[in-house]
Amino acid sequence: MASKTTRGFQISGVPMVDPKNRWYLLHATGERPLAPMELGLTQAPLADGTFFPRDRGRLGSSQMALQLHVTDAGRGNGGRTQRDRNLADLYNALQVGRETTVSMMIAGQLCSQRCIVTAGSAAVEHSAGLLKVSLILTLLEGVWKAEPEEELVTGGTLATLSGCTGPARPMWSVKGPVAALEIRQGGQVVVSWGGSLPAGARLVIDGWKSWRVDGDAREWWAAPARAEVSTVQVSEAEPLLPNALGEYEFTARLDGSENLAGKLSAYVSATYL
Repeated sequence: MASKTTRGFQISGVPMVDPKNRWYLLHATGERPLAPMELGLTQAPLADGTFFPRDRGRLGSSQMALQLHVTDAGRGNGGRTQRDRNLADLYNALQVGRETTVSMMIAGQLCSQRCIVTAGSAAVEHSAGLLKVSLILTLLEGVWKAEPEEELVTGGTLATLSGCTGPARPMWSVKGPVAALEIRQGGQVVVSWGGSLPAGARLVIDGWKSWRVDGDAREWWAAPARAEVSTVQVSEAEPLLPNALGEYEFTARLDGSENLAGKLSAYVSATYL
């Protein structure tokens, strides 16, 4: 069998192994590529081509080639006419040339990222009813993310991320009263917030943004109206990185104490390079 039915490939929600057998992914498709470090520019004199530090670097886009067979299955009498219709249906469904989303199975989880699909090299005709085509995926985010999960932070690692390989950016939640939150990894501050939150309220930090949620909201991670979001009280917002064992270790302090007392939660996606 030439197709890879277990990889879960979907683009724009369209399976790359078509249930109607109009097209299917080939073994020639390679594994996911690693995103390169992105070159950053600065206005500092004599330093306009420096890289971001390796341990906190930004990941650039990368490309991945998909190899598929398009068949003449489906309605009609088959042959080249039906095969060409299937190819047109495939390109239309994948939104070729427009930004969309690609998904695949990684470590048993369905992960996705934004991408742009373009046609690759010229198609190769094996017969009137079979065509080999190439698609080029420009992967725009550098990491693959699974559906996020909520986790109560009770120690110095996030179990949701265990075994992952990519940088992770949790949404953090703290129950009041609290006046300061600091999270460190490897001696570097990755989250820092300072303000005033009373008892009965919840603080949510998402990157450089923070907001208050009153009461015990079940889906506290849902972003409020823009007017309720503050960027003033967050002074650090960096991703968590895995160690050599695939663990995301960190130290969290609330008001200067490491006693979290069930007050800190994370809403985070498993991420893979």
